[in-house]
Amino acid sequence: MVFLSELLFVIFSCYGILVLYLLIGWISSKTNVPIISSPTTKISILVPFRNEEDNIETCIESLAKLDYPTELFEIILINDNSEDNSAAIVNNKIISLTNFKLLNLEGAKGKKASIALGISVSKHSLITTTDADCTFQKNWLSTLSYFYQDTHAKMIIAPVLFKHNNLFSKIQALDFLSLTGTMISSHSLNQKILSNGANLTFEKSAFNAVNGYADIDSIPTGDDILLMQKFAKTYPEGIKTIKNKNSVVFTKPAHNWAEFVNQRVRWASKIGSHQNIFSKILGAIVLLTNASLLVVLGLTVINIKLVEFFLVPFALKCFIDFLFLFLVAFSFKEKRLLWLIIFTEIFNVFVIPIITIASFFKGYSWKGRQY
Repeated sequence: MVFLSELLFVIFSCYGILVLYLLIGWISSKTNVPIISSPTTKISILVPFRNEEDNIETCIESLAKLDYPTELFEIILINDNSEDNSAAIVNNKIISLTNFKLLNLEGAKGKKASIALGISVSKHSLITTTDADCTFQKNWLSTLSYFYQDTHAKMIIAPVLFKHNNLFSKIQALDFLSLTGTMISSHSLNQKILSNGANLTFEKSAFNAVNGYADIDSIPTGDDILLMQKFAKTYPEGIKTIKNKNSVVFTKPAHNWAEFVNQRVRWASKIGSHQNIFSKILGAIVLLTNASLLVVLGLTVINIKLVEFFLVPFALKCFIDFLFLFLVAFSFKEKRLLWLIIFTEIFNVFVIPIITIASFFKGYSWKGRQY
């Protein structure tokens, strides 16, 4: 009993210090983006896609509504050998959209190859990548442009949030909100551990200077985090994060449990390629915290008297996480998700250890390909 209580104390002390550290990062990160009356930045938006017939039309319609001067941006959709009707849908949809174009990836495959192709034919010096299952606020591109004109960043890390319409999607949305908050907080603390290719902007010249995806092109994922790490080595002060609700891109959560597990195993597969020590420490603390709760919960089945060893640290974790999530949810107008904090915490007690173990033994599928 004494050993168990001491072990839990050490683990949760580390967790509390970690969240406090992230809270400091969140509070110190900047929110305001100056409004510039006449944007001058020319931007090429790249949308790689594969087997996205259920999403691509909505994505194009959302991009077509952006309130940014048409002459200042182009949208390049890159078809990565789709096996469905995606390319035909794109062709029909962009006929009357003069700043849209469709490319077909040939002789190669994968998201990195698609983006590299898009960059090679892009007309503008600033590149923004996103995904085919995303939708955009009208002033999304304007906000990115204003931020770039103010900072002249080599790379801009911007937030992504989940859409939600049922309990499962809302739990995922709150959980993903914590990842987005961690991304912004850690960058504020000069810990460059997270980025998201669904809302990533960088200078074409800087991309070429770091030799693009060379040395990381054999890894199926990582077009965002691994590329960011290459930028960080060459431009340590050139990577900026934007914490502004107008810069948010919205994407879809997993529809079912199997899709969710596959998604998280794919995300976990990037960890082995990380070079940042802080990311590994963070991952270890989060894993140990949830795994210890799962183990103690299992022990209560044997001895109900141990229930306090679960309830006390669980309640403490809920309180600590709520403090951080409240600030993030408030900034992004997602406070309506906070009532799900207990459900999300219980969800993670089971999910995080299971996904971690599965990532060592289970491959994943991505857009109809097995890895």
